[in-house]
Amino acid sequence: MPRIRWIVFAGAEWRLSDLARLHHLRPQTLASRIDRGLSIERALTTGLCSRTAAGQSTQPARGAILGMQQHRLGGNNEEAISSFGLDHLRD
Repeated sequence: MPRIRWIVFAGAEWRLSDLARLHHLRPQTLASRIDRGLSIERALTTGLCSRTAAGQSTQPARGAILGMQQHRLGGNNEEAISSFGLDHLRD
């Protein structure tokens, strides 16, 4: 069972999960920001951005691409497809 984390914000005590959802954030996002040292105010008001805007690749991992190539070449790669979560790519 996850522990309940309490946050003092605007003169009231809040459950972290309730405060996060009130500000349209995932509780894990808010907890991570606070753990990295952001103030609660900053953690709540920092916007969200897409993976592309954050500079992260939206391409599948290299191993996933290799698995897809092997599958297309006729190799028995059912395990690789499942392990990479690429079931939607099955023929």
